[in-house]
Amino acid sequence: ALNLSRALDDASFEGTVHLALGMNLQRQNKPAEAEAEYQKALALFQSVDNKLAAARVLNDLAVLEKERGDLKSAESRYLGALKTAQDYGDRWYEAILTNNLGDLVLAQEGGTDRAETLYLKAQALREAIGDQGGLNYTLMGLASVLQARGDLDRAKGMGQQFLVQARKTGLRPMEALALYNLGELNRCALDYSAARAFYRQSLALHQELKDSLMEAHCLAGEAECLAREGRRGMARALLDRSRALSTNETPYIFRAQAWLARGEGRTEESRILFAKALSEARVQAPEIIRELKEAAR
Repeated sequence: ALNLSRALDDASFEGTVHLALGMNLQRQNKPAEAEAEYQKALALFQSVDNKLAAARVLNDLAVLEKERGDLKSAESRYLGALKTAQDYGDRWYEAILTNNLGDLVLAQEGGTDRAETLYLKAQALREAIGDQGGLNYTLMGLASVLQARGDLDRAKGMGQQFLVQARKTGLRPMEALALYNLGELNRCALDYSAARAFYRQSLALHQELKDSLMEAHCLAGEAECLAREGRRGMARALLDRSRALSTNETPYIFRAQAWLARGEGRTEESRILFAKALSEARVQAPEIIRELKEAAR
C-alpha cells in the first residue's frame, strides 16, 4: 500500500497507510514504533492541508501521551483535534474526542465532575447519531467516574449497562472488558464470590482474544479475592500464572501482590507494593485511587 501510494504521489493515501500501521503497532504494545508512524502520517496530512485527517492523528498521539503520563500535552492535542472536528461538523469524531478527554480528565486530581460532564456530552452525541458501538466506551467511562467516587452500587448498575451494550453490539473485546470491570466493582464492594465469577468469565473471553495482559489482570483480580479470604496458597498460584502471562507492572497486579503480602505478614513489602500501585494508578487506573489510599493507611 505504501509503494502504491508513493507511485500515485498521493500524500493523503500515504498518510492513511502510516496511520493504519501506527494503529497496528499500538495494538501490539509497541508505542515508540506506533508514534513514529503517527508522526509520518501527521506530516503528510499537514503537507496537503488535510485538517480533519491530521486531527485524527493528533488524537492517536494524545492517547500515547496519556499512557506515558504526559497529560498536559495530551490534553492540548485533544483540544486542538476537537476544535477541528467541530469546525468540520464531524459529530462522530467529536464524540470520540469528547470521550477521550473524559478519560484524560478523570486521570487528573479532582477531575471526576468534569470527566462526568464530558462523558455525558459524548453520550448525547453518540445517541443522536446512532453510534451504538461508541456508547460502550461512554458507559465504561461513566462507571469509572462512579467507582472513583466510591458509589459502588450505581457503578455496578452502569457496569451492567455497559455489559448489555457490549453484547448488543457484538463487540467481544468490550464484553470481556465489561465482565472484568464488574469483577473489579464486586471485589471493591467485598463481594468476592461474585467478583471471582466475573473475573473467570472475563478470563475465558480474553483467552479467546489472546490478550495476555488482560488474562494476567483477571488472574490477579481473582488472586486478590482469594488472598483477602485467607486462601493464600491458591492466591499465590494464580499470581504465579499471572506473572507467566505478562511481566507488565500495572496497578492491578501490584495491588493483588500487596494484599497477598499483607495476608502473609510481610507488612513492609505490602506497604511498598501499595505505594507502587498508587503511583501507577494515577494515570493508568484513576478509578481505583480511592480504594488504594484506604488500603495503604
